[in-house]
Amino acid sequence: TTKTSLLSLLRHSPHNPTQQIPLLLRHNRRLISTCIIGAGPSGFYSAKFLSQALQKMMETRSQSDSSAFVPPQSYSITLLDRYPTPFGLVRYGVAPDHPEVKNVTKEFERILQQENINFIGNVTVGGAKGSGVSIQELREMFDVVILSYGADNERKLWIPNEDLIESARDFVHFYNGLPDAEKREQM
Repeated sequence: TTKTSLLSLLRHSPHNPTQQIPLLLRHNRRLISTCIIGAGPSGFYSAKFLSQALQKMMETRSQSDSSAFVPPQSYSITLLDRYPTPFGLVRYGVAPDHPEVKNVTKEFERILQQENINFIGNVTVGGAKGSGVSIQELREMFDVVILSYGADNERKLWIPNEDLIESARDFVHFYNGLPDAEKREQM
């Protein structure tokens, strides 16, 4: 299947898999392919509601006689993230053992279990030239590209001695083992 081929390609060609992806995704024009950049809460809710809307369109297709708009027969949604695992702040930004966090994690896992939704981690989008996949390359590979990522840094307050205080974000990232969290001798 296209999903298996795409995942296999990305797993076995981590340095430059983008050259062959258009061939995999564009072979069937009745397929709407969507890329969601960011696999945190915003990305997963985008995938969930987009999937529901596309599913409804496909059901409507079979019920309508003729229309100027022809809904797709199939769709794929690919969530990309720079981290190796999905869920963003749900995994790295809050207490992972909190009951509500567990509920959200289970919901996101159910979303990922859908046949037409997949996650690809360790993908850098944008950045310095040659250091990742560009938005333009993604636009050429997918029919739709959704930017659904969070802010990278906390905001500074610009008050005296602010540099003596660790942000809650830094502490939680360190506590939860975020892959690129700065290692500190003491927290």
